[in-house]
Formats: sequence, C-alpha cells, structure tokens
Amino acid sequence: MELRHLRYAITVADLLSFTRAAERLGIAQPPLTQQIRSLENELGLPLFNRTSRKVTLTAPGQVFIEHARRILRDVEGMTIAAQRSHRGETGRLVIGDPSSIAFDYFPRVMREFRKRYPDVQVELREQKHLALTCVES
Repeated sequence: MELRHLRYAITVADLLSFTRAAERLGIAQPPLTQQIRSLENELGLPLFNRTSRKVTLTAPGQVFIEHARRILRDVEGMTIAAQRSHRGETGRLVIGDPSSIAFDYFPRVMREFRKRYPDVQVELREQKHLALTCVES
C-alpha cells in the first residue's frame, strides 16, 4: 500500500464520484478505478459500494478512510517536524554560563531566542567558562 492509494481513496470518499475524483487528482478515471480495486484486493474487502448512479462508502471503508486521513496528517506533520529540525527550529540548546553574563546581556538574548525558536528546549548549566552545545533530539 502506498500513500498515493490513501490519497486516491480519500478523494473518492470526499467526492463520492470516481469521475470527479480523477479530475481533482489530475489522472484518468480508469486508472483511478484500477488503483482503488487493487487497494481493495490488497485489503480483502470493498471500500466502496458502486452502482451506475452512485458511490458510497462501506462500513469498513469509513473506518479505513478515517485512519487514512490520520496517516496522511501524521506524514505531513512528520515532514514539517523534520524540516523544522533541519532549520534548527527544534531541539535542545545547552548553555554553560558563567554567572557574570546571567544578569546583563544574556536575559535579553534569551527572550529574543525564545520568541524565534519556541520549540527549542534551553538548558542552563553553571560552568567556569561559557560553552554552547546544540543537541539534536
């Protein structure tokens, strides 16, 4: 099963029409029908009831579509999370701070940092010398 199969099934479920779903997906209707039949064969159950006038979801089809939507949202979230990590917008920053900077410039810098990178966990450690460490999580 591929992600495109999930997208195809969701589109058919949303529109309840293979013809309109194919148009929205930018593919021809016969290959879309073939892909859905292949998916149903793989699952061993029908996702859709088809008549010459109407397409409806079966009960297992409704369950499948709910899960398919969740999976595609998770994939999108995973992609966004990986991109944010790549840009340094998430993770953990460990700062070993000599106490001399803690009361002057440092608080202003940290406020700005937290505004720009709210999902980066900042950990302060008291040390004799300033040390910065980025830790990927």
